[in-house]
Amino acid sequence: LLMSRKPDFQFANHGTVCLLTPLTDRATAWADEHLGGEVMTFGHAIVVEPRYAGEIIRGIQLDGLTVK
Repeated sequence: LLMSRKPDFQFANHGTVCLLTPLTDRATAWADEHLGGEVMTFGHAIVVEPRYAGEIIRGIQLDGLTVK
């Protein structure tokens, strides 16, 4: 039986901005390491320009984390 686990990140595309929300401790650590510095946030979500979203999601997945 394959058990599904909670995704590490939630991604939402709102057209002019995308929101990437870390949902696990691993995701928070990944975001701090790879997106740290001066990031814009909206609540718990990290604001991402749509043109960078694909590259960021690929990086997340290459490092073994999941995005919903």
